[in-house]
Amino acid sequence: MEAKTRKTVQNAATKKARQAAQRETVKRSVQTMKAAAKFIVRMVKMVIKAAAALVKALIVAAGPVAAIVVLVVIIGVVAALIASPFGVFFSGQDTTPDTTPIAEVAQELDQQFNVRIEEIKQAHSYVDSVQMHYTGAPDSVNHWYDMLAVFAVKTAMDKLDGMDVVTIDPTRIDLIRAVFWDMNLIKYEVKTIHHHDSSEDGDCWDEYILHIYITIKGASQQAEDYSFTDDQKDMMRELLSGAYDEYFAALLAGTGQNGGGSGYITIVEEGMYIWPSPVSQYIISYFGNRPNPTTGVPDNHTGIDIAAGYGTPVLTAADGTVITAAFDADGYGIYVIIDHGDGNRTLYGHMSSRNVNVGDTVTQGETIGLVGSTGWSTGNHIHFETLVNGTRVDPLLYYSGLD
Repeated sequence: MEAKTRKTVQNAATKKARQAAQRETVKRSVQTMKAAAKFIVRMVKMVIKAAAALVKALIVAAGPVAAIVVLVVIIGVVAALIASPFGVFFSGQDTTPDTTPIAEVAQELDQQFNVRIEEIKQAHSYVDSVQMHYTGAPDSVNHWYDMLAVFAVKTAMDKLDGMDVVTIDPTRIDLIRAVFWDMNLIKYEVKTIHHHDSSEDGDCWDEYILHIYITIKGASQQAEDYSFTDDQKDMMRELLSGAYDEYFAALLAGTGQNGGGSGYITIVEEGMYIWPSPVSQYIISYFGNRPNPTTGVPDNHTGIDIAAGYGTPVLTAADGTVITAAFDADGYGIYVIIDHGDGNRTLYGHMSSRNVNVGDTVTQGETIGLVGSTGWSTGNHIHFETLVNGTRVDPLLYYSGLD
């Protein structure tokens, strides 16, 4: 028993020592993410600066006419980039009065989606039970990447009514909203099951079940529905190739959503816990003090938030037993707590659905639910907590390899 106690103390001391070093690494990760978010803007500025230098050189070497020709070509290239679907990555730099950050648009639409589900449930409060059914999946690791890619291509490459996707004004917001509801379909029906007691004097009764069907359309399927041309499909596939995920993530995180703290990390698992998402290592909010993403008031964040696409799996970090599987409308939404023994527990929140119940035994890496935005949430993500003897600790203490 004493040996086990010493080992526990040593582990705690080791974790505390590593925490300070890892905090510094996390800060570097944040700085890296901020730099990535501004990469394209810097690229354009560098092109313009290079053009100015080139023009000066050409004026000396070949005269003003040649310099003007080169400048016109460079300006044309930059203008074409901004006018293309890639212009969506510049939208975060547009701060004119009538524009709205894409992060806010996404949060509002995610909330409207959740409200719509709750309205359907409340309108059928007489039913005995509710069953959720999910079909379809995004083409990328985050469904919002699909929707923004479709919006950008559809809007910027429309032959008749094409417009830039830099200025996210009310007109563009309406277009994003239309794409959102075209790619997130909600249908429902109430089915009645007639029951009859087999006994001689058995009663008869009806059971009412509300079935809610949610269809998530990937970008490729929506491209077919919109009759995209081959050029449009090629552009959309390029946007979703994975090369621009950092820029999509920066748009969706927003500078105010998590107090400026967000970034990709490379996870090296250390044996006790595995990462709870198989598709995303993008952290949008860290453990500790931060502005609340809903109220803006500073609070203590009790876990980490991992951005992931709607309906993607949530994995249990280690073997254990489910001790809580519930719904918290004003907090975690659909959430699960797993006891791993020796005072160690993990919590997974804001899921769209869960696959486990209290008392179930789960194994490391098992899918216990699907990513969503239920409860008090501003967008699709996994809220992940680690607890030791009832005290919440930073989940990143259990992982190494932070970039």
